[in-house]
Amino acid sequence: MAKKLIPITLDRIADPDNLQLALIRIYSSKPNKRIRNDRSGINLIRENIDTNLDKLSKEIINGYKPSRSLKVYMPKSFIHTRVMSILSAKDEIVYQAIINLLAQNAYHNLEILQKHNSYGHKIHPHVCYGTEVLHNADHTTNFFDFNETSFENWEEFTETTNQEILREGNNFKFETDITSFYDSIPLDQLLHAVSKYGLNKDSSNLLFHCLKQWTGNKKTLTCSVGIPTGPNASAFIANLYLMPVDLHMIRQPIKKYLRYVDDFRLFTNDRKELERVAPMLGILLRGLGLSLKSSKTNVEEIDKKLTLAQYFGADEYSEDATSVYYDKNGKAYFIDYNPNYFLNNQEYQEKNLRNLIHDLKEFFSEESGIIKFKDKELLLKKKNDGVISQILTAYKVNIIQCMDNFGFEPDESIIEIIFFLINNKQLLHRSHVYIPFLGIYSNNIEIRNRIFELLEKRMSENMEWIRYLIYETLMYFKLDQSQSERLIEIFPNEELWASEKLHFLLTRNCFKDEENKILAIQDIWDEKCHSSPINFYTGKELDEIEVDDAVFQKPQKIDEKKSLTYEDDFKPICVRLDSINPDGLNEEERELFYNVKWAHHQSKYFSGNYRDQVLPPLIEYLRADNHICIHVDEVQEITELNLSPFWRAVSIRSLPVFIKRDYPQIVSKDLKVVIEDHKGNKNPKKDVLNIAIKKIPI
Repeated sequence: MAKKLIPITLDRIADPDNLQLALIRIYSSKPNKRIRNDRSGINLIRENIDTNLDKLSKEIINGYKPSRSLKVYMPKSFIHTRVMSILSAKDEIVYQAIINLLAQNAYHNLEILQKHNSYGHKIHPHVCYGTEVLHNADHTTNFFDFNETSFENWEEFTETTNQEILREGNNFKFETDITSFYDSIPLDQLLHAVSKYGLNKDSSNLLFHCLKQWTGNKKTLTCSVGIPTGPNASAFIANLYLMPVDLHMIRQPIKKYLRYVDDFRLFTNDRKELERVAPMLGILLRGLGLSLKSSKTNVEEIDKKLTLAQYFGADEYSEDATSVYYDKNGKAYFIDYNPNYFLNNQEYQEKNLRNLIHDLKEFFSEESGIIKFKDKELLLKKKNDGVISQILTAYKVNIIQCMDNFGFEPDESIIEIIFFLINNKQLLHRSHVYIPFLGIYSNNIEIRNRIFELLEKRMSENMEWIRYLIYETLMYFKLDQSQSERLIEIFPNEELWASEKLHFLLTRNCFKDEENKILAIQDIWDEKCHSSPINFYTGKELDEIEVDDAVFQKPQKIDEKKSLTYEDDFKPICVRLDSINPDGLNEEERELFYNVKWAHHQSKYFSGNYRDQVLPPLIEYLRADNHICIHVDEVQEITELNLSPFWRAVSIRSLPVFIKRDYPQIVSKDLKVVIEDHKGNKNPKKDVLNIAIKKIPI
């Protein structure tokens, strides 16, 4: 029986609970730190949330007028450019508020497709409860169904793709994607497609008016074509638009149909069958005003050794694993470390850093002082540029903490490799890894000068994103007078988004002690910000603004203690588990053991007592090609540490995240690590102690 649709009216869009849920979903999402949303505007709304949302509600009812979005140009190559959109805080809340209601009505139609065929930006099952999630402690307010980032959905898509590649009888693969997907969606057809999910005329007009205002590039609108690339709401509505294509394709006589956003994979055992069905995909997309990208459309016989899809590592345009912030004196420093993921063991880190450098160099050769890829075609085919990004990220986050903890110095033998990667025209989308990596050499004047030379070569309009990264990286260096003066010359004509980072560089580095220069720079910046659709901070940094998070707190379960502490409640149980198994805990202890807060406190105890001693030898053991498994009973022999069965199991469960961080090159060997119990069940519950970690083919 079909689920009855709830009409989507302006009153429901403007409902304070729906606007608050939209705000929560925007605020609690993991923003891309390279193309962040209007975070400052969101925080300003949160400072007086009731008044601001009430005002926004009235605007929606009385005729909401969206503003133009801020466009940011990001090069995909020296020729092709991706146009990203940053919406004002109010606009993004309105957009998400509409999408909340569409997702609530459409979830049951998407549910089966999300499980088996469509993997991009899966929505969380609790979206079907609408605003009820605000008042129920058992429900989550999450919009998407992943723990950290949408990269988890990509990993699932990649793993499913590889299963199909290896599946007996799948002999041919068709893969393609859509040309400029988001930018090509006709708004009238989009509105017609989504109106079946409850949008009434007024709500449909509001959505159309907003999307129309957000189309185009920096200079022009695009006549009612395209949705903004960047907001989470666009990812959902794009998926919904392609659902009729999914439903048609899964009924075709092929082995498997898969889609991740605009990437398609079809599998058959017969080439003729694939050549008959594949054109149908293009015809269906034409009916939606879309077209396939001929350069990425390919039918090939499956080579089960060479066509395994890889996890990309740091995804296109995603945030680097470490991001730069500035203290009140303008000194750059890295954030986004989680000390729980750094093994404070000097001997281990010395070996780990050497291994990372060795494995990075394995992808390159040098002839007469010129760096080259050993096998560029194979590297790009297997997407090992993603593995290189993972290795560099792992090295960077570890060397910075090792510099602080042990006085290590970064390895300078890889500098030419980094500049080779930066200047590779096919890898511009990885610049967010390569350019900030150079910040670890902050005392090297030659590198500073080479970064500045790179800036001069990237002054074209479509290189705005690259310049943003350069300005950020230069914050680690002390610039000379001529460089500082050159930056002042650039500042008035710099694109707005990149100007924010250049403003910080000028006022907190170049001229931080020259009050008159700072005032002149500030005048230019204020003028730039005056016409901006989004808010830029001119003084405080993002997270220095104090906002009461109580407005986002959900009701607690009635039986949940509100005063639980590590020392009084959780640590004593951790100590007990040094000598007993979970089934030996009493009823009150077991209640805490299964409390949602247990994982955090277990990690704290494990980190303080065992982690830095037990994990390094286990990781070193798994690095060996001939070691494919560690059973919980082998932990004591490998580590020479006497741990209880429970903490041995915790050690095993902790390994995947550290291996992914410190040993990312494992995926270049077409392997991944999984936790299994003795029956082969993956990711067993925490009270199951008979477990093992295994390296298995991707």
